[in-house]
Amino acid sequence: MRVSDRQDKVELLQDFFAAGSSGTGSIVAVQGPMATGKTSLLHDFAEQLVGRGVLVLTATASPEEQDDPLGVIRQLVRHIPAPAVGDGAGHPADELVPDAADADAVRLSGLAMLELTTSRPVAIVVDDAQHCDEASLNCLLFMVRRLRSNRLQIVVGVGDPIAATYQRYDAAISRGPRFHRIRLTPLAEAEVASALHEHLGGAAARDLGPAFHRISGGNLRLLSALIHDTATAAVRDGAAPAVGNAFREAVSACLHCCDRTMFDLIRVMAVLGEQRTSRFAGALLGLADTAVVGATRALEAAGLLGDGWFRHPAVRSVVLASLSGTERAEIHQRAAALLHQAGAELTVVAKHLVAAGFPLECWGVQVLSRIAEEEARHGRTGGAIQFLTSADRLAGTGRDRAALRATLASVEWRTSPLAVERHLPRLIAAQQDGELTTKDSVMVISQLVCRGWLDEAETALRRLVAEAPSQDPGRRALLNLLRQWLTYWCPTLLSRVPESQAVLPAQATPAVLAATPRMYAGEVIDCLLGNGTKTQVRAGADHILRSCALDDSTFEPLLTALLALVSVDRHTIAGTWCDTLLQQAAEQNAVTWQAELLSARALIALRAGDLAAAVQCAKSALDHVDVEKWGTRVGIPLGSLVLAYTAMGLHDAAAAVLDQPVPTEMFQVQAGLHYWRARGHYFLATGRLRAAQNDFSACGELTVDWELDRPGVLAWRNDLGQLYLRQGRLDLVRSVAGAQLARAGDDPSSVRGVALRLLAATAEPEERLELLEESAEVLDECAARLELTYTLSDLAHVHDELGYSEKAETVGRQAWQLAKVCGVALEFKPRQVLTDAEMRVATLAARGLTNREISRSLYITVSTVEQHLTKAYRKLKVSRRADLPARLEPVVIESA
Repeated sequence: MRVSDRQDKVELLQDFFAAGSSGTGSIVAVQGPMATGKTSLLHDFAEQLVGRGVLVLTATASPEEQDDPLGVIRQLVRHIPAPAVGDGAGHPADELVPDAADADAVRLSGLAMLELTTSRPVAIVVDDAQHCDEASLNCLLFMVRRLRSNRLQIVVGVGDPIAATYQRYDAAISRGPRFHRIRLTPLAEAEVASALHEHLGGAAARDLGPAFHRISGGNLRLLSALIHDTATAAVRDGAAPAVGNAFREAVSACLHCCDRTMFDLIRVMAVLGEQRTSRFAGALLGLADTAVVGATRALEAAGLLGDGWFRHPAVRSVVLASLSGTERAEIHQRAAALLHQAGAELTVVAKHLVAAGFPLECWGVQVLSRIAEEEARHGRTGGAIQFLTSADRLAGTGRDRAALRATLASVEWRTSPLAVERHLPRLIAAQQDGELTTKDSVMVISQLVCRGWLDEAETALRRLVAEAPSQDPGRRALLNLLRQWLTYWCPTLLSRVPESQAVLPAQATPAVLAATPRMYAGEVIDCLLGNGTKTQVRAGADHILRSCALDDSTFEPLLTALLALVSVDRHTIAGTWCDTLLQQAAEQNAVTWQAELLSARALIALRAGDLAAAVQCAKSALDHVDVEKWGTRVGIPLGSLVLAYTAMGLHDAAAAVLDQPVPTEMFQVQAGLHYWRARGHYFLATGRLRAAQNDFSACGELTVDWELDRPGVLAWRNDLGQLYLRQGRLDLVRSVAGAQLARAGDDPSSVRGVALRLLAATAEPEERLELLEESAEVLDECAARLELTYTLSDLAHVHDELGYSEKAETVGRQAWQLAKVCGVALEFKPRQVLTDAEMRVATLAARGLTNREISRSLYITVSTVEQHLTKAYRKLKVSRRADLPARLEPVVIESA
């Protein structure tokens, strides 16, 4: 491809030659970035001189031959015709260029070449002169100093930037009066448009000119290749330039024309990516700022870079392809070290460490661990796992790898409880080898408990308590937290390792508690299990929830705080906090956290009497994590679901939940008690009283054995009381209800409210009224709506029994309305004698069904429904449907 002003420059060279052909020579430097037409210009000039009988000697210097003394001069003389130097045998170079490279050899070579000008004009053309060996440069300089008396024209092509080895020579020749410099520049946008017009037509020149110029940077070689790719791809007018194989090959050719500094700089930039500047790449290479600036400008002038970055992604891909895997890794390794020393962002450092793939030093392990924590904290669990996995693969020492695996297990547990199992064997081995910190050992033991690996947990606990006691406050605090956590969740493990009771500290110091709010979780458990008041439980739980951000180390304390609030009947506050934590867990894509929190939310809704919400949350918890992946704590969502379905009268649904297999190890932890209790209530509701008694009794025995016999943990005596009431064993009802009241204390609690209701069932009407009123007051204060529904039903009945009909009607209406809010299933028995048909119609009408809905349900006509209702109204002494619930006697068939 030829551009108009190239011919002008050829003619300018010819003018210089003509001016010197009369007997005085000159030297011309054609200078410019790569691919600006220097080589083609010199070639055209040389061809025209040959046609005019001039002896033209040409050579091309290269970086690879800079160590060959007089190598460029040897190229020149090889173009001298043999007759021009007589009849001697061999090539002229053998005679004109000595083997040595000292000053005498340079002088003799120069004199021999000047001798050629005595017979005819001579032109010496050297391309890429900046790469000449030093001896050849000295020889050329020798001839330059003698141009006045010789018909010699010297033309050198010099690329930008001028190499350091050539700068002295350039300075020497440029001072002479016979020196001329022709500077070539990349094509301007108008010149690019002209080339497009010639090859692709006017429309392409108009529409695609700016894009072609932007991608090629005015580089002739790149532009030619881009035009070829576009023409081959048959791109239509208005489309983008096509970047294909020709363009990539042109980029590769340009790379080979770069000097060492340019080549190294652009390859480092390609590896580092857009985050790093050429200045940083130069620092990584140990280059001076001036060298970096010069090389960057040369690369931009060459059309490879633009505004400090690659003009097109294809350029970067070609540069990257020129690197071997080892070269890339070394660049990433040096970049990581330099960035770390400069205090760069951890993300950037970490990516280079991973890409390098070299064994990590201690600081590298710390960087990957910290960035993994950051990724996990911001919900980028996949990124956290990737960094931790890489760190695990690259870490050197056993302790470093053990710490990384422990962190990796915690992070992966967020997304799948089952995922942690693949790490546990190695973590167990690391703990036995003494490679785990106390913090990581505590994490491993808790995970083993949750997975049901109780034998392995026992071994790990023995190893932990066998270590020499430490006075370090932080370690003692962790051990204290472990003791308290096991006391609440898995007391059987502590009983299997009796020595743990003596080694694990009884409490954390005030200083540790003040510095680490999550340690309050252990104190809350202690208060909950009888070593503190309800006020202290609430205060401790509130402190944890307000002080701890949700992360791997705080999740368990936060969950404990929520359950503690439920245990002391603070459902509303617990629900608000749980919803907040659920949102945070969702933002962090922590599936397991969401499942555990939804399980807690189901329990909160159940205690608050919102059965529909309890079902929804429990099912959602099990949707987030399948039953078989939950581990031992699956008993909580399953138990909540069974209790809710049972209270709603959906016995088939409850049975379906109970049909699902559960791990046998679940019954060795507290979650198994929750499941057993729920199953007992299902058996009670479906008339399987012996089975219900077995479950309730088992709960009671284990609760006592495990030293968890606290009303807020499990009120198993109330459960047995409901069973005994169904059996008509009032003496036993009175016994267990009294014992439950004694343990509940005088403070308002849902446990106390239920016990009062049970005790009322064994009393005479007047005393029963008093006990039920107190029960209603207590349950209302605790916002225990489900239990309040049952108490109000009993209270309406006793009011009616005592002849307080208006009060009975009011309380009965309250019970009915609350039952609808809770979703609890109640059956109603006529207070006056109704026929079976009238009873069925009245009951459905009391539940809110319309006449047409009743007719469809009972397969009778609407007229028949109206007749039955009319008779029922008359017998029950009511005039409207809304009064029916108060005139029917509610008989509770389910009770949670």
